[in-house]
Amino acid sequence: MELNIKIVPFQSIMQAWTRARQETLTATYPKAAAIYIREQFGSLDILVYNGGINRSSDPNATLRDTYRAVFETNVFGVVVVIDAFLPLLRASKYSDRRIGDVTSGLGQIGIAYSPTSEYNAKIWELPAY
Repeated sequence: MELNIKIVPFQSIMQAWTRARQETLTATYPKAAAIYIREQFGSLDILVYNGGINRSSDPNATLRDTYRAVFETNVFGVVVVIDAFLPLLRASKYSDRRIGDVTSGLGQIGIAYSPTSEYNAKIWELPAY
């Protein structure tokens, strides 16, 4: 599982333009990425994640393995990343800590039965998490 994680630590939203840093990591091992951030910054103020795959296919011919692969990365991968970084967010002195999700409109009910239905199901699930 590979996730592209953008980590932006900063102490004050008012100073974000001058003090924020973006770290883009390909995190096969999110805990290792969290250790790196802890060693570099000590804590984390905001976590924005956008990791996902789309394996488009005919919804009538989609195999269980296709759904499993999409959910493994796009749903369970998110949970693993949040779990790895949550202690760093809790350690932050910034009072307005956030976790942000970048997603798409493919999860809307009106298009749930499209050729990308396994991806759409994942997108529908994330806002609920």
